[in-house]
Amino acid sequence: MRAFFAFVPVALIALTVISFSWIFGGTLPDKLLWPIPWVSALTLETLLFFPQRIPGETQYEACARCWKGLVRDPLSWITMVFFVLLAIPFFNKGICLDCEYDAVFQKFLLSEWSSITDPVQYAPIFKDLAAPPLPYSPMCFDLLEHRTVVMWFIPAFIAMLAARHALTRHGKRQLVETLAWNGAVLAVIGFVQMATDAPGPWWEPMDVAGQFFSTFGYANMAASFFVLMMALSIAVWRTRIGEVRAMRKAREAEAHSASGARRGPGWIRAHYALIPATLNFFGALGTLSRAGIIFAGVLAVLAFLYSIGALFVQGASRQRKVANIKRMVAYSVGAIIFIVGVMIFAPKGIDKEFSGTSSVSVADRVTNRDEAYARAAWAVFKDHPIWGVGGWGYRHACLDKLPEKMSKGFRLGQGVGWANVHNDYLQFMCEHGAVGFALILAAFAALIWPLARAWHQLGKLVRFMKAEHRPPHPRAIYCLPPGALWILVGSICVLVHALGDCPLRSPAVLSALLVSLASTEGFLPRGD
Repeated sequence: MRAFFAFVPVALIALTVISFSWIFGGTLPDKLLWPIPWVSALTLETLLFFPQRIPGETQYEACARCWKGLVRDPLSWITMVFFVLLAIPFFNKGICLDCEYDAVFQKFLLSEWSSITDPVQYAPIFKDLAAPPLPYSPMCFDLLEHRTVVMWFIPAFIAMLAARHALTRHGKRQLVETLAWNGAVLAVIGFVQMATDAPGPWWEPMDVAGQFFSTFGYANMAASFFVLMMALSIAVWRTRIGEVRAMRKAREAEAHSASGARRGPGWIRAHYALIPATLNFFGALGTLSRAGIIFAGVLAVLAFLYSIGALFVQGASRQRKVANIKRMVAYSVGAIIFIVGVMIFAPKGIDKEFSGTSSVSVADRVTNRDEAYARAAWAVFKDHPIWGVGGWGYRHACLDKLPEKMSKGFRLGQGVGWANVHNDYLQFMCEHGAVGFALILAAFAALIWPLARAWHQLGKLVRFMKAEHRPPHPRAIYCLPPGALWILVGSICVLVHALGDCPLRSPAVLSALLVSLASTEGFLPRGD
């Protein structure tokens, strides 16, 4: 019963990511309106009043420790300032062309479009209509659309702070494992949908044509989500291996013979996380997203190489060398079985996705070369460099920045994806301005700082270790605990994908990324 109550804070924090991921990836604002505020309230209550307790600590002492950590953490103050920045546009709304002026301006636009050849001629009209009541301050075009973005950021940042301060080291590890299994369940739902020819997420027909998978209506968002969940699964797997080996060493030191009955559960404990890792891998393939397929394949190869490299330890005893050879053979056989399984069970259509794809096209997509969306976003940012244009403001402010064909299609409701820049960083810049984007970067820097500091300290520490205790080469990689390393690798995959698409526009991906990075401290040595 005590373990159950200790897990409740973990479950409540994980509920933010789980809710977003199960409610269509969090991209349907009308379905988020009721559950997400309650989820955020429960998470905030957990953070302030019901944090996990360290052994020997009372609940009052746990709250005091949590509050003290919040006050001293720069991430808390960055979050508060960012929330204030998001709140101001609710009182400083510009006129949205899709709202108050829709009946008049839309009619004029559709009837007179053929006589106007240059969309830039609309720029003066647009700027006059969109002027906010308080100039030179944060604003938005549409309160409902800005509220949608606020419902993404506030729950994600609250869950991030709760994961960082309300959980113990063991709780952070439980949180990562819970998220990994949640991704595995969603992958299974996706496989069932594929088998039953579902018309859309949760078997509901989609409003627009496009590829979907599981609960995500946009395949590239699903791809980033499952790639990150795969990385979390690998983090749990490699951490469990280290824990089981440490338990065996402790038994040997106590001169207890390890019977065959004990080795079975130990092996299962060490490798059961391969189940969610495999399911999330096939989930990434099932999205039929080129980015997801590439990143999932890279993670699988890196996981195999990392596992093989971890066996080459200097100064190992003869008995350990024999055991490592057996492990190497087992990993190699497992890799061969895995490759055969991919060839047999990989979804159809993967080859079609890569037809005509080259390294040059991938580089162009990542760098946004010759992308009209990126040029329009940069132009919007230059017009509103300090505060931006508010949540989803890009889709309104870009009309006079896009080519004529795109602008016309946008206003007529034709085409898919024109409301996003397909570069999350540019979209954050033009919608939240230099101030908001700097706060987002500062939040990520504050998340990464404990990991970077621990990595630096461990890198110096391994140089003074005895040969039999030193990590394998390259020590710059193996000196970092595997759980933290693989969370970092999965996060890098998402952040790179955000250069050429919009995965962070899904609150499921955004919250999972922030919560995962906040949980890395649970895998670091004590005192770092």
